[in-house]
Amino acid sequence: MPRGGSRPGAGRKKGSRVVRTSELAIKAGAEGLSPVELLLGIVRDESQSLTFRAQCAGIVLPYVTPRLANVQIERKSDNRVLQELLEKIRDEKRTIDHAPSAPPLLSAPA
Repeated sequence: MPRGGSRPGAGRKKGSRVVRTSELAIKAGAEGLSPVELLLGIVRDESQSLTFRAQCAGIVLPYVTPRLANVQIERKSDNRVLQELLEKIRDEKRTIDHAPSAPPLLSAPA
């Protein structure tokens, strides 16, 4: 059995991938959609196969959601957040301590 080299009928058929892509490009051009809008539309289109929709979602994901490393987290210096939280707890405790107590519960006659 020969190894390597070209064999008749082997490989991807010419135009097999281009047909679907060109149909989508024509549709997008007619509707004036950007590539991201087109991919999001395909993801939402339930008439498409789940596999194709999942592939489109994977392609468009980096363009619609930020990476965690790119998100800035603001921290207050000098533990101000902790101090503010403690102040709120103390204020609530003072309010509870100074609130009138509830009347005692009466027991039912035996």
